Amino acid sequence: MTYVESIRSRGQFKRIFIDEYYTVIIDVSYRERLRQLIGLYRFGCTMIILTTTLPISIEEWFCRQILANETVIIQAHTTKRNIRYRVKRVKPSKAVVEDGVVVEMFELEGLIRNSQKGVVYCRSIRECKALTNKVKCGYYHSRLPIESRREMLQQ
Repeated sequence: MTYVESIRSRGQFKRIFIDEYYTVIIDVSYRERLRQLIGLYRFGCTMIILTTTLPISIEEWFCRQILANETVIIQAHTTKRNIRYRVKRVKPSKAVVEDGVVVEMFELEGLIRNSQKGVVYCRSIRECKALTNKVKCGYYHSRLPIESRREMLQQ
């Protein structure tokens, strides 16, 4: 907040961008985080809130929660022609999920051609590390050092 006040006092503060804003309502400690983010309105500037995964059914509720009464919601298509998704349901057991993902990865590996890529999303860093140990591949998460993240993205 001190930083924001300093650039605001110099007239260099125009707007705030927040990506993946919906995470404040799914985070375990969302009430505290929401309270902190609502405090940003005191700066009286435009706030741009970005998310691609907020369900349309809770948009109105979400706007009320973040005190965004005069919100304009802009929606774009999230369907991409170069991306395919596959959801496979498995029994809820850690070993079954990990083993099921490994089997799927090896099956898909034979289908991936040239510059195509595959991405597996995990619920936790621990889960990510366990899975990558089984399939011997790299992983990416927010706690990696910047240089490691760049390297993983490049790979």
